[in-house]
Amino acid sequence: MRCRGKSTAQVTAFSAFLLLFALLALEATGGEGPLSRYETGDRRFKEYESGDLLVYYHLRMLDEAIVEKDFIVYQFDKATEDLMAVKSHWRDDLPEHLPAGLISQEEAQYLVEGEVLRSRLYIISPESDVFPLDPAPANPCWVVRHVIDGDLVITVVDAVEGMVLGNGVPPPGTGFSLSGPWEFSPCSGTWTSWRENARTWFETMGYSTESIAWPTQNEVRNHVQSCETAMFYELAHGSHNMFENGCIGGVSPEITYAGEIETWIDDYPKMPFAFIGSCGGMCWKIDGTFAYEFRKGQPDSAVVVGYCDMAEPRCDMCWNQSIDWQTALFDYMNQGWVVWDAYIQACADYPACGDSNCVRYAGDRDFAVVPVVRRDPWPPTVDVTRPGGGETVEYGTVYEITWEATDNGVIDSVAILLSLDSGLSFPDTIAAGEPNDLSYLWDVPDIDSKTARIKVVATDCAMNEGVGETASDFTLWGSISGAERPDIVGAPPDVVLEIAGGNPISGESRLVLGLPVPAEVRLAVYDVTGRCLSSIVDGYLPEGYHAVRWSGSTPDGVRLGPGIYFLRLDSGGGVRTVKAVVAR
Repeated sequence: MRCRGKSTAQVTAFSAFLLLFALLALEATGGEGPLSRYETGDRRFKEYESGDLLVYYHLRMLDEAIVEKDFIVYQFDKATEDLMAVKSHWRDDLPEHLPAGLISQEEAQYLVEGEVLRSRLYIISPESDVFPLDPAPANPCWVVRHVIDGDLVITVVDAVEGMVLGNGVPPPGTGFSLSGPWEFSPCSGTWTSWRENARTWFETMGYSTESIAWPTQNEVRNHVQSCETAMFYELAHGSHNMFENGCIGGVSPEITYAGEIETWIDDYPKMPFAFIGSCGGMCWKIDGTFAYEFRKGQPDSAVVVGYCDMAEPRCDMCWNQSIDWQTALFDYMNQGWVVWDAYIQACADYPACGDSNCVRYAGDRDFAVVPVVRRDPWPPTVDVTRPGGGETVEYGTVYEITWEATDNGVIDSVAILLSLDSGLSFPDTIAAGEPNDLSYLWDVPDIDSKTARIKVVATDCAMNEGVGETASDFTLWGSISGAERPDIVGAPPDVVLEIAGGNPISGESRLVLGLPVPAEVRLAVYDVTGRCLSSIVDGYLPEGYHAVRWSGSTPDGVRLGPGIYFLRLDSGGGVRTVKAVVAR
């Protein structure tokens, strides 16, 4: 059974601090600088600076044994030397000294296989994450780190009984939480407690999180190529430019490289927060590393945090406190702290990680992830390039609408809308759900308007909408009177009647009427005998040019036979007649 829990208590009032240590019956000890006001004995504290804090910390030892998770940390304001906080965890059920008759380091190492790297004597905590033994050992234990077939193994040996009790969790070697296998050939183990801790905190912060052990590369890519995943957590064997996320065929590692992250994320927004928990994941931050590629090389609105050399001897104590450090980091982030301040405070709370430089930071130092940030909060930028305003677009033609649309992510779809009132409203949809091809061929409808505009709405993968609109009005020239003729502006000096689009007429034709002044007009069709066959326009028209559609038919739909006809326009102030030849 793995026992987990936050074991650190924070006391900010000096009187409460005195009471705490009185209850724990700790011996007064010595210190230097501001620490000397509170510690007067000979307990040794290490000094460490974390941001604006001056930190003194003591990791508890029982003779030569490390007491896991027990520590005292004082945090002072670096400028004023005021005491800001005291954090401690201290067991009161331990003897003053180790028992006699412990097996030697050499005897413990003799009990394990492979190449021994190092070993230390520990008092293992009942709350241990790194040594999840059930029950927790009551005796001191030798913790032996050794390598078998290339895999790092941690073996726990009872230092009194001389028995192997089990294995610890090795550190990783060279709004998605993943952990890769501990070992390969065959694949086994995973950093479940770390990964689930990240998932729990991400969800507490407000991010729905998928947590996967041994994910495939496709599963990793799906979260990188996403406009929703804003928090990424990885704990696997690897380095600054690769991690072993999954297992192929039960025996071989599936590897994700930083270069693949660069390719996958190219058309998507940068990852707001990434935790790279590979052993050397944050030792380098240049182009081609995870610290760089998840941020797309940008300094703002993105942060990458993680480990450096966590499998090295100098980081042993940090690894023992790694979940506690991670919990503190996420706890402060959840409180709305900017990530940099949360990182600095977590390092001050657990100096074994900060002082040893086993954890690193890259990115924006003014960026927070609570309240929830979106992976892509920015809408696309859209510019309608055609029509640009002032054109005349004729009914019956195919007109190419063009636009420019860019986004820091992927534009999923485009909608094109039409306004007939200079952009006050866009009630008509020309197209919807179109790809962002930057052009659309529009079958122009039979509409007359001098105040037409086009709007293009681009929607990205995060459902952000960007809008672009025709800069000024353009004209739709349909068959209904009222549209201005494209090549003549204003009112003619005399009455005008023309056949546009060719004569003879086959099918539908356009008639252009021009009036110098408003007038009651009648436009009619006559045969060669002078008999009126039909009336095309009969009513009031304002001054200017107007377009009328005529199909060569009578008002009741009967098409005129082939032959010669005459169109007569009578405006009261003038008469115009033109000959129309109707073809078959």
